[in-house]
Amino acid sequence: MNAAKAAGYFIGENPARLDVLKNLLPHRPRKAVEHHSAMPWRDVPALMAELKGKEPLSARALEWTILTAVRTSDTLSAQWTEIDERACLWTIPDVRTKQGRPHRVPLCRQTLELLSRLRRDEGGLLFPGQEGKPLSNMTMQKLLKTLRPGFTVHGFRSTIKDWCAENGIVHEVSEAILGHAVAKTQTVAAYLRTDYLDERRKVMSRWANFILPPPPKPARPRPRVRRSMWMNG
Repeated sequence: MNAAKAAGYFIGENPARLDVLKNLLPHRPRKAVEHHSAMPWRDVPALMAELKGKEPLSARALEWTILTAVRTSDTLSAQWTEIDERACLWTIPDVRTKQGRPHRVPLCRQTLELLSRLRRDEGGLLFPGQEGKPLSNMTMQKLLKTLRPGFTVHGFRSTIKDWCAENGIVHEVSEAILGHAVAKTQTVAAYLRTDYLDERRKVMSRWANFILPPPPKPARPRPRVRRSMWMNG
């Protein structure tokens, strides 16, 4: 309408101006936001123990997703070439992240052990489906539905966020774990370059030890005390 007015097709005020229309149109009620159903964090260790005994590759993919707090698409597209086992690091390239920059995911002992259980196809997918294609994006959800109906795979990102909040993890670090933008303005982003990798490495190790605790160490036998003759006398 502004373009038509500028071209001389009509004279007067633009009848489609927002400040005019808002007084004529009915009020539009806000739609309630529906969040993904998230499992309480205290229930995750029991699920992880159950998953460990499952054979399908979807179980390994779900374990990986929960351990690393990434999105379903990140897990299904993960490539062996993105994994640096020496540095204990997985780098998701910028073309696959919402922020448009690489997201570094620290790998703890449990995630490295999970990698050792996968079939290695150098240059290929960590979790390949048929004919070298990624697993279906519903594969993990179907598995979760059979084990814990009512929860979603994406909801585990909320689960770890809640765990962080209730276990003293600062907001900036928990947001960096999820790959969210920590800086809220362009000015702050221009100066805040850290992705809190060192802090995230500690936190992710704590998370992994909580949901997949290491096996208890066998008790060391107590040394037998040799009684001397003077003790018997």
